[in-house]
Amino acid sequence: MTGPIRVLHVEDEPPLQELLTNYFNTASIEVSVETAANGKEALQIHEEDAFDCIISDHQMSEMTGIELFERLQERGTTTPFIFYTASIYVQEEIEISATKPPAEIITKGANKLSDVVDTVEDITLATA
Repeated sequence: MTGPIRVLHVEDEPPLQELLTNYFNTASIEVSVETAANGKEALQIHEEDAFDCIISDHQMSEMTGIELFERLQERGTTTPFIFYTASIYVQEEIEISATKPPAEIITKGANKLSDVVDTVEDITLATA
């Protein structure tokens, strides 16, 4: 892969958007992060640009992370999708509604930021 890893981060809480973006800036891999405040905005951004990975919260206004994931599947996207969420029910909801599993589900927490970065690096290298 040449150039930075392109990540679309979907999160409705600006402090959490900033936290993950800043953490990527300290990582050993080169990452370019674009943010969306909700699933609808993420769909629009995804239509206009290509990304190596999507990281999404689940509980958001206008469209949940699972709804976003399903809409992207319906459109035939192959972009790896990571749920980074505080929802303890997301795994069950995905098993019920999704036609294929996401790349990863990571529970939110400051001590989990390195897990997000490691997962992004692993899945983008695997698909490169």
